Amino acid sequence: MNRLLDSIVYYRIELYPYFFQLFSELRHVHGLETIVSAIEDSGALKLYKVNTLIDLFYYYSSLIGKSGQNRAFSNALAGEIYDKIRGGQIRFNKGLLSKLLHALNSGENTPLLYKQIARLVLPAIHNELEDPTWHPKRVISILTCLANLQILQEAHFKLACSTLQARLDDLNTGDLETLFQLCKEFKAPKLARAVKDKILLYNQLAP
Repeated sequence: MNRLLDSIVYYRIELYPYFFQLFSELRHVHGLETIVSAIEDSGALKLYKVNTLIDLFYYYSSLIGKSGQNRAFSNALAGEIYDKIRGGQIRFNKGLLSKLLHALNSGENTPLLYKQIARLVLPAIHNELEDPTWHPKRVISILTCLANLQILQEAHFKLACSTLQARLDDLNTGDLETLFQLCKEFKAPKLARAVKDKILLYNQLAP
């Protein structure tokens, strides 16, 4: 591994994302720091397509709180993503949209830039939430991310209600409790009653 790390700077920049993903998944902090330094020194971020940038952003954000995160690198990624989305250089699918929202949902002290990116992709979120093939757990994750970013709109929540109402059986108690809180916040009494009944049923069946 040390030999690989020592030679990374000599690899083509097209290979950096591969090593970035590898070290992120392995939780290899030193390896990740090495590849981040290589990317920063090479100026490669401006050369990557937005799909690649979102992948990098997603994998790197998963280490927040678990290592000494380079906030400047996160901000650089977010800045490139913002510019490319604003320039119309992307067509979202479910997986890419989910990765982006996961990365943007960084917890406390969310940078303003993250919220600006989320607002840019609201039309894509709206289109995807109209698709009933979304798994309800994923829908709740998206709604929670938007709520944490303080940009969840009542229209988006109501759009998701029909999908969620029809598939409550696919959710566990934790998902249902999260959904119940969202229902109360966005005044969806019909769905709230159905969710509460499901939670009570699960509690009764619990050993």
